[in-house]
Amino acid sequence: MNWIGTATGRVGYALWDRALVYARGGVAFGDAKIMRECNNARSFAPGFVNCGQSDSRNQAGWTIGYGTEFALDRNWTVRAESKLL
Repeated sequence: MNWIGTATGRVGYALWDRALVYARGGVAFGDAKIMRECNNARSFAPGFVNCGQSDSRNQAGWTIGYGTEFALDRNWTVRAESKLL
């Protein structure tokens, strides 16, 4: 991957006064580069090198995950997230 980006939203439930448990989902996109190695296959004539082609393209898909966030005070929070896909 040369670059990757996501655009996600989250929906959650506030626990107690300062904690939030949430689910997150959205779109993921990036530039996928596929490179194939060259090898000297023995089934071919001696000296013949078999090379596949490389490809680079933008790909899009989706992402989901979950997390929790805790407010330390009015301006500071700490959170932990896990992405499933």
